[in-house]
Amino acid sequence: MPVAVLVFLVLAAISVDLAVVFLAERELSNAAAAAANDAATRGLDVDSFYELQTARIDPILAREVAAGSMAAKRLEHLGPLTPTVVVEGEVVTVTVSADVETIFARAVPGGPTSMAVSATAQATASQG
Repeated sequence: MPVAVLVFLVLAAISVDLAVVFLAERELSNAAAAAANDAATRGLDVDSFYELQTARIDPILAREVAAGSMAAKRLEHLGPLTPTVVVEGEVVTVTVSADVETIFARAVPGGPTSMAVSATAQATASQG
């Protein structure tokens, strides 16, 4: 009977750690999507849009907007987040990574103290 209880506790600890990691991954995914959308809309080159009727994104402005959007998400518990922003034509791609600290796995000898998670999101600026 004591072995069964120990196995149950270990499985519960693994479940909690994986739930924490999954939650962090979802938070990063939502933040990356919001940053990509913000960068695609606020990074739009307005002069090019109205004069040439083309959706062009200013890469420098898109990076600034994405960084501001990530800061506004208040994800300090995931550590410092610096998004990688790639602008290719009308498409903005935002990638962000973090190390999530585990709760119970660190108590196991050789267990991980953190797990790496990342998320990528794309947004396209288009007419219509």
